[in-house]
Amino acid sequence: MAISIRLSRRFSGNAPDRSNRVGFRRSVCGWLVVSFLVGGVNLLYARGADEEFARARYDLLQELNTDRLEYQVVPGAVVAPDIPESQRSVLGAYVRIVRDIVIDLPRRYLDEEERTAIAVSELRRRRGAVSRQIDERKREIDRERMERETGPDASVPERDGDTRLRALYDQRDVLDSIAAEDIEVPEEAHLSVPAEDEYELRWTLSTAEPTSRAAEADLFLYLTVDPLDELYVVTVRLAVPVLDSDREVLRIIAAPDTIPLQLERYSREIVHEVANRPVSDLFISASDADGNAVEEARLYLDDELVGIGSGRNPYVPAGTYELRGVTPDGRTERRPVAVGEGEQLRVALLFPEEAPREITITSNPRGASVYRGVVWQGFTPVQVPRPPQPTPYTLSRDEYYDSRVEIGPDSPDIVERVLISREYDWETETKISRDRFYRSFGWFALSVGVPIILYGTYQDYAGLYPGGVARGDISAAEQQRLQREVNTVFYGYYGSIALSGGLFANMIWRLVQYVQTAQGYHTR
Repeated sequence: MAISIRLSRRFSGNAPDRSNRVGFRRSVCGWLVVSFLVGGVNLLYARGADEEFARARYDLLQELNTDRLEYQVVPGAVVAPDIPESQRSVLGAYVRIVRDIVIDLPRRYLDEEERTAIAVSELRRRRGAVSRQIDERKREIDRERMERETGPDASVPERDGDTRLRALYDQRDVLDSIAAEDIEVPEEAHLSVPAEDEYELRWTLSTAEPTSRAAEADLFLYLTVDPLDELYVVTVRLAVPVLDSDREVLRIIAAPDTIPLQLERYSREIVHEVANRPVSDLFISASDADGNAVEEARLYLDDELVGIGSGRNPYVPAGTYELRGVTPDGRTERRPVAVGEGEQLRVALLFPEEAPREITITSNPRGASVYRGVVWQGFTPVQVPRPPQPTPYTLSRDEYYDSRVEIGPDSPDIVERVLISREYDWETETKISRDRFYRSFGWFALSVGVPIILYGTYQDYAGLYPGGVARGDISAAEQQRLQREVNTVFYGYYGSIALSGGLFANMIWRLVQYVQTAQGYHTR
């Protein structure tokens, strides 16, 4: 309003007075203050809403992203509409064989298509759940309005009219902002097969189509059986509901009593389809250099225990692995194993000749008692088991100092310790050795300054011969005398260096003697 008045007066030729200018400025300032406050509040609200939305989206993604995915494999029905009821008793054995083939399969490897389908399915499930909650809340609000008969006639409530409804709409908006590519689905799913008592055998022998049951499992294996004269045509099919796929895995045409053998023979095809990747059958054994089995060796494939003495893993995907074997006495052997696709491998882990299982501990003089901790082992010489890890032993004999020794898996077959008589004054010897080291160190420290002094003296004499020529104020006789003195200082300098080197070597030797004497007392 103030701006329009100001412009009209200008064009009409009337000069505005001072009061009008003041009123105009106040109006403009007030308008600016109100605009700033309203805009600031809206900006803060928008920023808060954006932050809240981003936090909700982040939390939901953290919930959707998982490090472990579980798949349930159900060996399902036998679809056999043309098999007489009297001949169906054998069909249950077919299902049990298929179940035994996949029951130990650890995982299914998921390709990009299946991971995307899992993400899409999870988003669809959550959106459907939220939509149902929204519809239910709308119906509740409509019922409340009808009961009160005070609300508007509209059957669909406004989004902001109800706090719970608004929260559900916000939750749906967050779900709509997330795409399947935003969800991190693991590259493998851990498989499990339900126990037989979790689904009835009567159902597995029914003739009903298994599609409805397939929706309750992540992977659904079922068989179709059709008679062909005196033979059966058995088809193994795999349904993956998340991919909306139902494909044939294996077809066998054989006599009814030979079908179980054929299923076991072609079990690799079933494993391949369920695992979604070709896997190999790996058999591992441990043996020594003579070919004898090392039955107590624990065998690992990439830190996963396969067996003891021998083992088998029929579900190894292609790749390079480390085979490791560990015996109870601590011996460890490793070797790499390269596994291809769909192979059957036998790998032997060779252990070198076994070291003697016992170690002989002896002493000089003999007859010392041997203790492992506080447990007496016998008198020297005595045989003790070779331990898998370093173990301390103590040798004790009257009139001799105790001697400690450490026995380990790499110790020699015979370990001997020389016992020191108690008549030997170890403390005095240590003190004497220490004093000898201190004296040698003192002499070396004193000798260090001699070469420095002689070198400085030599430089002083060199100043009398600038450029290698004697100064003119020095007589010939004086030059001869100075030459003899310079030579004496020169040879004395190198002699002092040699003396310091000898004293340094003597100091090191005394130090080694001191350390050996002191260490011998503590580790005797």
